[in-house]
Formats: sequence, C-alpha cells, structure tokens
Amino acid sequence: MPSTAVHAIGLYRGTYSRARPDLTRRAQDELYALYGQGAIKPLVSAAPPMAEAKAAMTAVASRATTGKVVLTTARGGGA
Repeated sequence: MPSTAVHAIGLYRGTYSRARPDLTRRAQDELYALYGQGAIKPLVSAAPPMAEAKAAMTAVASRATTGKVVLTTARGGGA
C-alpha cells in the first residue's frame, strides 16, 4: 500500500512566490487549513525567548537543529 506521508525539507519559496504569487498564496492557505484541522503537526524542536535569537539563528545556520525553531515573546508565551 503506498504511503501518504509527505515531507518538505528545506523549502525556499522566495523566488517562486515572486514568479507565481497566486499559487504560493493558495498553497499557504491550504497549509494553514490543514494545520487548523490538526492534519499536519510541524515539529518544533526549540522555542527560545527572543533574547536568545542570536544563539537560535546560529544553531539553525549551523544545522544543529531538527524541526522548527520558534522565537517566543513575553506576550506570546513559550512552548
């Protein structure tokens, strides 16, 4: 039986979103809908406070992280 799992690793959409903003907007809307339904669950590996942004970006740039790194604010709370 074929797998229905889909993985997007290291997606850069900058140039594509300028070339086809209609498609990138539609894809973004569909992803938000799937997230809202609980159908997809992004892996958040770290949620440091904004004060640690430099260290967090260094970890991302050096590929020392897996999943998303989400910077948090005092107002937004933490993970």
